[in-house]
Amino acid sequence: MAKTNFTKVEGFLDEGMRQIALNKLLDEADKAQGKPVKKKTNLTNEQKELLRYIETNLSRLKEVDPKIFTKLKVKKSSVDKLLKNTQSLQEVDWKHLSGLKKKIDSLLIEYFPKKSNEEQIESEQLRHTKKRFNVNEKWLPLK
Repeated sequence: MAKTNFTKVEGFLDEGMRQIALNKLLDEADKAQGKPVKKKTNLTNEQKELLRYIETNLSRLKEVDPKIFTKLKVKKSSVDKLLKNTQSLQEVDWKHLSGLKKKIDSLLIEYFPKKSNEEQIESEQLRHTKKRFNVNEKWLPLK
């Protein structure tokens, strides 16, 4: 087996660690000079999870149906604004996002129905009826 060269990965890791240390030193220097400290996110874990859930599942649904926002009955710009400005969200906005989550859940069930094990096996068997034996199903290398 060929040896793997990790020098690029180590370089990126070193660069990232250097950047973290630099940001920490800059924050300490700002504190010493009396400059206002940047506010960290005050979101709870539930709120972060809700935002992440909406972002990922909206992207999944956009791949299947480009007109997903009309089915959700919301404007794309309003959803983008809510997802970008998480610090300034009010209680009404969080309720709107939780309602949007429920709509996304119903569309996920519609577009990606859950299959039982038997149905999954049957679909895979139908897919492989004309497949030759001992043929690798691998990704093609990127050039």
